[in-house]
Amino acid sequence: MSRIRHVCQLIGGDALIDLIRQLKIRIVGLSYRFKRRTIKTQNCFITCTGKIDGIGAQVQAVFSTMLFAKEFGITYAHTPFDEIWSDHSSKEWENFFNLGKDEVIINEIDKPPLNVVHINHPLFISFKPNTLYIVEHCHSFVDSNNNAKLYSKLTDRFIEKYQDSSKEDYKSFYEVGKINIAIHVRRGDVSKTGEHSERYTDSLYYKYLLNNIKSILIDLKIDSSIHLYSQGNIDDFHELKGLDINYHLDECVFTTFNNLVLSDVIIMSKSTYSYSAALLSKAIIIYEPFWHKPLKDWIISTWNSDSKKATFDKLYLKQRLQSLKLNK
Repeated sequence: MSRIRHVCQLIGGDALIDLIRQLKIRIVGLSYRFKRRTIKTQNCFITCTGKIDGIGAQVQAVFSTMLFAKEFGITYAHTPFDEIWSDHSSKEWENFFNLGKDEVIINEIDKPPLNVVHINHPLFISFKPNTLYIVEHCHSFVDSNNNAKLYSKLTDRFIEKYQDSSKEDYKSFYEVGKINIAIHVRRGDVSKTGEHSERYTDSLYYKYLLNNIKSILIDLKIDSSIHLYSQGNIDDFHELKGLDINYHLDECVFTTFNNLVLSDVIIMSKSTYSYSAALLSKAIIIYEPFWHKPLKDWIISTWNSDSKKATFDKLYLKQRLQSLKLNK
């Protein structure tokens, strides 16, 4: 007991509690491999609701919950978006993404016979029959044990929903006959310093990537069209001068998102907005590590602020671009 007290004093009470929680999550997460093979729960539902943040985070919450439901043999019930941090209504966003298509809708479930259980952590769901579980998201499952790679089982389903909702009102910047590169740069509430500085990516990172991509495309004799989507003004991106970029700053969020999805190459930011677009796209995805993990075929690019260089698999990128050329 004295040793435990000593450890608590060294680590600190709150830190120790967090450490124990993380260990518990890992243990429970590992046991899921067995549960996924054996569980067959009847009349068991899960839905996600209660978030009030941006659209990228809320779409990602739905995606994670749909994947969780599929992996554990329970039924995903769709709760339409309710409150979103956006200038547009939740109904507009609901129609745009169309995630409820072909799903059980929450208000269609006969709830009185069901036991409704609110869960803070989906890893601890016991999967009882005749139960509706309500969560905010299932990121703790998706972002552990390389489970994000399981999204590949559902991306066609996600894309079908998205494409079934008309996008004809949103202008396309896609240039036929070229490799269209879309760059999402998180700015606005994100800067080098401040509350969300961990989400900031230096413009020099994008410059390095673009120079390398353009070099590969020149070698492959492929023309490109580069589009950068962000906030602010062009002077904020002075490091990118001379790269022949089409800037789309503070434009319609629906048009921006749809053009990310339609592109041939997406250079992501550390943002659920571009992460969600990547899950809905057939593009080559260049991913900068953050808390949501990459899919198997995404190209991971890590920035070194000291050397001002990004590390990524250039040969694999060249092969993917070559394949795009052949399919054009």
